[in-house]
Amino acid sequence: MSWARGFDSQGREIGYAIRAFCDHRSCNVRIDRGLPFTCGGMVDGGEYGCGNFYCDLHRSTTVTGPATVSLCRDCMKRYEAKYPSEEM
Repeated sequence: MSWARGFDSQGREIGYAIRAFCDHRSCNVRIDRGLPFTCGGMVDGGEYGCGNFYCDLHRSTTVTGPATVSLCRDCMKRYEAKYPSEEM
């Protein structure tokens, strides 16, 4: 199975072959809708993210147990509020 093209649960076209802009409001950085740009690192965001697609400027990296995921600013705030004692 290829991640070049597909659809998320909302019917949005996703995959590394899908060219798009960062989902952060007023950001014009060109990205693709592959997993590296996904908030939460998984289709639909996984356990911690929202599943939208962001450039490097609008994502932060956090360690979540055995996994390392990138989260948008809003999801990072929610993560930090839920897990305040964990190291970032």
